[in-house]
Amino acid sequence: MRPLFNVNVVVMAACALGVLLSMFKRLTYRFQVLFSTLLTGIALALVYCLCLMALAIAAFLNAGDIARSMMWFILGGWIALAVLAGSTAAHILMLRHRLRSGHSAKRTVGNYLAISGSGRSKMLWVIFAVVTVVPNVLTLGQYFANSLGAAGLVFFACVTPSLPVEFAYLAYLKSRDRVYWEARPRRRPLEERRKLTRKVVLWVTGSAVALTLFWVFAKYVRF
Repeated sequence: MRPLFNVNVVVMAACALGVLLSMFKRLTYRFQVLFSTLLTGIALALVYCLCLMALAIAAFLNAGDIARSMMWFILGGWIALAVLAGSTAAHILMLRHRLRSGHSAKRTVGNYLAISGSGRSKMLWVIFAVVTVVPNVLTLGQYFANSLGAAGLVFFACVTPSLPVEFAYLAYLKSRDRVYWEARPRRRPLEERRKLTRKVVLWVTGSAVALTLFWVFAKYVRF
C-alpha cells in the first residue's frame, strides 16, 4: 500500500496547490490555458478519488481476511482501469459527435424527451436490483456494502471521465484562439475579499495540518 499512499499524498498536495493558485484571479484570467489545463488535472484527481473510494468499499471483506481483500483490491483496480479507458474513449467520441452534429432546436427537444423517458424506464431499477439486491438476498446481506461499492465503481468509472474530457477540450480551444478566453469579472467588494482571505487562510492551515498528519502517519506506521 506504500505506493498508493504516496500517490494519494501527491494528489492532495497538487489539488491544494491548484486551489491556492486559483485564488489569484489576475493570474487565473491572464494564463487561462495553464489554469484550464490545471482544472483538467483536478478533474482527473476527482475521478481517481471517487473510483478509489468505491474500489476500497467493494474490495474490503473483513478485518480477518486482509489477504483476500488485497487480492480483490488489485483485481478490481485493473478492471477499473480498463473501464476508465473504455469510458474515456467513449466520452471523447461522443463529444466529437456532438460537436459535429451541432445543437439544433430539434436535437435539444429530443434530448429532453430522452431524459424524461429514461427517468421512467424500469431498466435502471432492474440493473440496480441485479447488481445489489439479488446477490445480497442469496448471501443474506453479507456482501451488501461490497455490492454498493462495486455499483458505485462502475457508475463513477463510466460517468465521471466526461468531466476531464470536456475540460481538456476547453484548454485545447483556449490554446488555439483567444476568442474562447473568458473576460475577467469586476473586482469584488472589500468586505467580500476579506471574507475570502479568511477562508483561504483557514483552508491553507487545515491542508498543512492534514499533510503533516499524513507524513507523521507514514513515518511511524509500516504498511
